[in-house]
Amino acid sequence: MKAAIIGTGPGGLYAALAASKHNIQIDLFEKRSVGEGIVCGECIFDSLNIMKKPGRGLMHPVDEIVLQGRGCYTFPLGRHRKLWMLDRRTWQQDLAACAVNRGVNLHEHTKITPAHLQQMTKEYDWIIDASGAPSITSRLKGFSNDYFKNYLLAYQVVLAGDFRAVWPHIKIIFLQDIPADCQPAYAWIFPKDANLANVGVVCSVQGTMKKDKLDLKKVLARMIRTEGLNHAQELERGSGMAVAGMLSRLVYGNILLAGDAAGLTSPLHGGGIDMAC
Repeated sequence: MKAAIIGTGPGGLYAALAASKHNIQIDLFEKRSVGEGIVCGECIFDSLNIMKKPGRGLMHPVDEIVLQGRGCYTFPLGRHRKLWMLDRRTWQQDLAACAVNRGVNLHEHTKITPAHLQQMTKEYDWIIDASGAPSITSRLKGFSNDYFKNYLLAYQVVLAGDFRAVWPHIKIIFLQDIPADCQPAYAWIFPKDANLANVGVVCSVQGTMKKDKLDLKKVLARMIRTEGLNHAQELERGSGMAVAGMLSRLVYGNILLAGDAAGLTSPLHGGGIDMAC
C-alpha cells in the first residue's frame, strides 16, 4: 500500500508514525521546513490521558495553571491530567526524524496545490490531508468556507523577559472586555523558562471579523501592558485560525482529513495538538 501525508504538524507526523508500523509506503510532504510557521502556545494538554511523554523538545511539565478572571485562582491540573511545555519546533523535528528512521520519505519545501492533490489521488491508495485550516482538499473540493462558519482567531508573540512571576506555571486570563459575540476569549502567558514565553490572545468568530470590531493586536498589546510585560523584547509574532468544531465530512474519495484540516480541535481550549495526536 502507498499513502501520502500532507503537512508535518502533529496530525501529519503522528499519522506517518502510525502508518510506518504497518508496512505502508509513506511520502510525507511539507511546504516549509519541519517546525516552521508555528502559531501555538506550545503546551500539550493530554486531555484523554493517552499520550506518551514527549521526547526531545520537552521543556518542563506544568503542574499548575493560574486562572484569572474577576479573581485569580491556581488550579493543580497536574494532579488530574498531564500538561507539558514544549519547544514545538524541536519536538516536531524529532518526530519527523523518527518517521524517516522508520522508512517514511520526507519531502520538505514541497508545496502541494489543489491540482497536485487531484493528480495524487490517482497515484496513491490513500492520502491524509493534515495541511491545516483551510485545507488543500477544501480548495480542491470547494468547501473552504466551512472553516469560517465558526472558528477561533489567535494572535501571539514570543517574548524574552522576566517571567519568574509565572514560571514554571502557565497563566490563562479570561478577557471580560471583549464583545459578547466574540466570546469565549482568553489570553495566555506560557513561559518556556524564566526568560522566554509565548504570549497571545484568542477569540471566537463567526464569519468575517473586521478590525473596527476587534483588533487582536491591540487586545494583546493592552494585556501585555496590564501584566507588566511591556519591557519584554519581542522575538517573533504570528496569527492563525482554528475551526471551533469537527467538519461534517472527513473523507473525500481516498482523501482523509486529519488534525486542524478536519476541525479536530479541543472544545476546552481550542488547540489542536491533543486531538491530532
